[in-house]
Amino acid sequence: MSATDQSQNETANRFLWNDPKFAAGYKIGEQFTGEYAHDLCLQMGIQSYSAPIRFLDLACGTGIVIKKALAILQSSQSARPSPEDKFTFADLSPELLKVVRSRVVGEDWPISEGAKNMEIVEVNMTDTKLPSDAYTHVGCNFGPGIAPDPDRTLGECYRMLSPGGVAGWTAW
Repeated sequence: MSATDQSQNETANRFLWNDPKFAAGYKIGEQFTGEYAHDLCLQMGIQSYSAPIRFLDLACGTGIVIKKALAILQSSQSARPSPEDKFTFADLSPELLKVVRSRVVGEDWPISEGAKNMEIVEVNMTDTKLPSDAYTHVGCNFGPGIAPDPDRTLGECYRMLSPGGVAGWTAW
């Protein structure tokens, strides 16, 4: 893809992701993506991780990956999530991040914005500006398939992953 084509594609995608109507209806997709998110979290070993978790959900959409991770942690009988665990929702769409904020409060998730264990950030997935070596788990549920440059996105995930951490992706 040429640089011009890539730029036009990014502009079109940004418009789509920032449409409030699109963002409000995007949660419907979780009936398909939710099971993959659940399996992704299990394969990343979230249920048996003993140290404090630093989980980044890149291209978080409406937050299904962290929602599934929290459900797994709560059912693992390990008193998780703990106050030391941290969950970061990252997406390029402010509209989708608004949906995440409303879900965390409205669905009574066991994390809260403003607390030390939750962060919501607007990022470009190929250059997040998030710290290196900061996350024990970096998940991206179908995100690489919509990335303007999947190779750079995967490289960015590895850059942010702490030594010994686990990265996981799903793809169609």
